Amino acid sequence: MGTLWIDFLKFLEGLCPTTLDGDFSDSVDMEVTINCTTKTLTFNVVGEWRENDEIRVVGNSELSLEEFGIEAPSLLGVYGVADDVDLAIDVIAKKQ
Repeated sequence: MGTLWIDFLKFLEGLCPTTLDGDFSDSVDMEVTINCTTKTLTFNVVGEWRENDEIRVVGNSELSLEEFGIEAPSLLGVYGVADDVDLAIDVIAKKQ
């Protein structure tokens, strides 16, 4: 399908939780590179601060394969894959 590249450090820097304790939700714009094409996607995220200076963030965004120069695969025009894809992330980061 192609190579997927996300700069998770920039992603985490884009989060602006209002508190350093408990859960939070936010929207984060992030550059995503797939198949040598870079686009900015908005991820809806939910995060939680954990013990030992850890943060866990899960989120998702929708994208179109066509936007990244990928033709949705099909088999003899009978079976096919939708052009719209849900991209999900699950990141655990620890402060060092």
